[in-house]
Amino acid sequence: MGQYTTNFNFALPAENEYYSVGVVNANTAAIDAAIMQRSRREYIVAAADSPAKMKKMADVICTATDAAQKIQTLVNSAEDGEVIYFCKGTYNVYPSNESGIVINKRIRLIGSGNMTVFSHKGLSSDATRGGSIFRITKSDVLISDMMLVNHKEAVNAEAMIDIAYDGVEIRNVFFIQNTADGYTGYCIKNSANTNYVRIEGCRIFRDHYVSSMPMFEFGDYDFSGVIGSNISSGADGLIIRFKDTNSRNNTEIYACHGVNIL
Repeated sequence: MGQYTTNFNFALPAENEYYSVGVVNANTAAIDAAIMQRSRREYIVAAADSPAKMKKMADVICTATDAAQKIQTLVNSAEDGEVIYFCKGTYNVYPSNESGIVINKRIRLIGSGNMTVFSHKGLSSDATRGGSIFRITKSDVLISDMMLVNHKEAVNAEAMIDIAYDGVEIRNVFFIQNTADGYTGYCIKNSANTNYVRIEGCRIFRDHYVSSMPMFEFGDYDFSGVIGSNISSGADGLIIRFKDTNSRNNTEIYACHGVNIL
């Protein structure tokens, strides 16, 4: 008998040997567990209006009213390092609280560009305002390639994306601010000390806005990061407000179209 190594918790056969049926049958549970562990690296989520062929591949299918709850359940069950892909379609988010969908794992959320739309519907108690779409409470989180729309600022000035941990990346996200009732809100802000944040390649479109309303606001808590290659269609350009000098000095800004810093 040759030198064995382990595979699925049982011994590999040596050269010129083979697994007997009995060995395999006795270890089916270990094999199944290992296969499941390897396959649980990616999830697919479909919206109520996603194409039928995408729904057939999806692990989770949202209805028009429960996207936040179903996505939160999936995030809670995910493991660090896993990826959640969102099919094209509209995900209506009715946050149950101001935190919205809490990203509490080191995971990646990746959409299909502007074909994946998260439409903010406000707190479940008030469908006109309040709550974030995403609140990030873990490091090594990536949100990319999706569109966030219809957010309105509430009393506590929530943002579409609330960053509350270090090491977060926001890439290639479209933000559409098209509310006309004076409640245009922030796209991104930090609600805790957050370092090593990257916000790159985002696009901001505003049909209605207050000229002094920043799209990105940082500095109630320490903030540092890189903000680059972001574009706004607003007449006043992309407004970034740093509420303290330390956060401004620790943030690199490059290639932002018409950026105004408040």
